[in-house]
Amino acid sequence: MDRISEILAKELQTEEDIIYLKKIGNEAINGKYKYYACELRSIGHLIPWIEDICKAYVIMFNRKYESWRDFIKLLQNPKRFEKTLKEIDLSIQIDDFIFDQLVPIIFFQGLTFEKLEYSCSSSGSLFIWMKAFLALQILMRGIKI
Repeated sequence: MDRISEILAKELQTEEDIIYLKKIGNEAINGKYKYYACELRSIGHLIPWIEDICKAYVIMFNRKYESWRDFIKLLQNPKRFEKTLKEIDLSIQIDDFIFDQLVPIIFFQGLTFEKLEYSCSSSGSLFIWMKAFLALQILMRGIKI
């Protein structure tokens, strides 16, 4: 993950950098980094990994990146988080590629379901919650969809 940090620290990324980030993103989708979810139990320890992967995706899509850490702080405050979710328009249309590729990385290999149980009472509400969570990320980054 050190190379990702170096690439993200640059003002401009080279074509070689972008190819590397795409490779890492694809490896993450395919479960190569799944052990992070098992070994790291603290959200604090997961922040750098999630942040790097999300930045890599934002760079891939040439999108503006805003603070991921602010979102983690929001996630750690359940009451504030619930209030924010209620303010989100759940009918927001999310690009299938972003939804299909980014959600598994964050949920299944990053923040585990155990950490998210307070918001999910059934599999149906879990799907809605995941969609809202992704919508909130997109809105916070100012990504146009």
